[in-house]
Amino acid sequence: MSDDERNILENEQTESISEPPRIPYKMTMEVPVFLTALSISLSGAAVYNILLYRTCVHTLNHSEAECREFLLPDKNEYVELEGEVQKTVSLIVMVRMTIEAIVPTILSLFIGVWSDTHGRKPLVVWPLFGFLWSSMFIVIFSMIDSLGPWWILGIAMPLSFCGGYTMLLTGAYCYVSDITSKKERSLRNTLKMILSTAG
Repeated sequence: MSDDERNILENEQTESISEPPRIPYKMTMEVPVFLTALSISLSGAAVYNILLYRTCVHTLNHSEAECREFLLPDKNEYVELEGEVQKTVSLIVMVRMTIEAIVPTILSLFIGVWSDTHGRKPLVVWPLFGFLWSSMFIVIFSMIDSLGPWWILGIAMPLSFCGGYTMLLTGAYCYVSDITSKKERSLRNTLKMILSTAG
């Protein structure tokens, strides 16, 4: 065997060792994004009911029995109370959503360029930490009955400062764009979008 043939054989062996086997479709970001969206959707109704009850008791100073009755499905006699509570809760929810959106809005101007240098992982990991801390604070908030409804604004802080859902989706889209070819990129991004909204 000549030297040229030996070099060609060695190159073929190193190429076959260095290239991992190609998997036709590998899910990377779809499952975490779906589970995050699902957890937000499932916890949203429970947090809203807690806000209704705490607003009724703490802010509007109605009795606990009256506020429990107000939360029942059949509440025809509490239409006036419902309007009063809903107005206050809508204000609280609007302020909470504003707090959750301020920092991610500012970050969204810079995080794409920043992640080109520092990688995509922080764009995905930091929002997940924010969701974790906010979820832990929601559990604590729901266990302490003496806390009024405005305490929910403090729960929005960790999520806001960690980038929120905006940074998570930006990181997921950037990461998928990096690891996919042009053919599969639109399918992966569409699938991720469907899964994130299905949650």
